[in-house]
Amino acid sequence: MKIGLRHVSATAIAWLRSALVAGGQTRASLAQELCRRENWRNPKGDRCLASARVALPRIASALDLPLPPLRDYPNLAVACSLGELGEVGVVPQATGEAPLARAMLATWHPEGEARTPGARVSYWIRSPRLGRLGLLVFCVAGWHQKARDTFIGWSQSARDAHLDKLVVNDRFLLLPSVKVEGLASHVLALAVRRLPGDWQARYGVRPLLACTYVAPEHAGTSYLAAGWQCCPQRTSGRAGVRRSVWMKPLADDWRAVPGAGGSSGDKAGAGR
Repeated sequence: MKIGLRHVSATAIAWLRSALVAGGQTRASLAQELCRRENWRNPKGDRCLASARVALPRIASALDLPLPPLRDYPNLAVACSLGELGEVGVVPQATGEAPLARAMLATWHPEGEARTPGARVSYWIRSPRLGRLGLLVFCVAGWHQKARDTFIGWSQSARDAHLDKLVVNDRFLLLPSVKVEGLASHVLALAVRRLPGDWQARYGVRPLLACTYVAPEHAGTSYLAAGWQCCPQRTSGRAGVRRSVWMKPLADDWRAVPGAGGSSGDKAGAGR
């Protein structure tokens, strides 16, 4: 089936027919999966979610099947100074707000909702005047990542023993029509300031370091302004794209864990 300039494969049409008959999905999740199956990405490597959302009604109409009711998270057009937003805060997501957070990420984040299992702390980015402007998600770190581990400089035994003290900024989303200079770095700084205490209160462990991965089309300017440090090495992300790795110490004594290895840790952390 041809939708505009795009050709949708028969396999994808068959999947969508089954998904619509089975129910239980949102339009955002259907668009995410359609992009994945058809590898719909723009030149930057992001999924073409807007194009997929436009295609869905036409495909559903051709199949004579209804789409799910509109439940996608609405955008919010904001163009002002940081001061005009009021006292912006990062507010922990309450348990009952998980569906709302999933809807926001599924609708607007290029990689969809966060699906990493295990420990997680999520923060709403909130303005007292305008409400929710976005979302930050931190989760547990993976076992091994070369650029990250080289930066840290701990021995293998120290990494094994203290992996639970490493967290990842897995998702960072500002709604696409929120245009406020300095907002991204401001909320990043607020989040890492309160993250160690919030994580310890929830999981009984105080994290020492945070990391994140930035796609090549982004310079990481907001992370740099918030005090994060870019690692010299890169790592392969989705579709083999080489992403930059950014680190943020959450404690002054992060090198001093037992068995850390001393000299390599000092060298890796120099100049932050």
